[in-house]
Amino acid sequence: MNNRTETGLPHVLTSGAIRALAFIAGAVLFLLMLATFADVVGRYFFNHPLLGTYELTQLALALIIFSALPWVTWKSEHVEIDFVYTRLSPRGKKVNRICVDLLVIGIFVLVGYAVILQGIKAQASGLVTEDLGIELYGAIFYMALCCLMSGLMVVQKLIKDATHD
Repeated sequence: MNNRTETGLPHVLTSGAIRALAFIAGAVLFLLMLATFADVVGRYFFNHPLLGTYELTQLALALIIFSALPWVTWKSEHVEIDFVYTRLSPRGKKVNRICVDLLVIGIFVLVGYAVILQGIKAQASGLVTEDLGIELYGAIFYMALCCLMSGLMVVQKLIKDATHD
């Protein structure tokens, strides 16, 4: 989002939640590093790897990616290919931004909804990890929440752009 200073309760709540998710992503990454280190040390020095490292790694990577998604969206740090965008007129750029933002909102909502459905299925079936028996529905619902929050970030950006142009 542009480098303007934003104020107001919605911005404070949103930025606080997004910063908390970014902190979670960093903390999970740190814990993943510790688990990998413990697994390597256990495997090569004690001939006893850390049980469940593979599934912890899978779960941690999903949590890192989805936790960082709202932050990346909030900061508008997604990879962009702008070779067409730079050739558009100012009006064309505005129309393009609105169309892309609406498409992205729709995608985040659809993905969030699909992930919620997967979470409901995982909860109903009692889906757990193989070695450690960790229930997966909580992580799945968390990923859905992160998708929906990312969509909310785009909605906020769209509203801000519409009121400042």
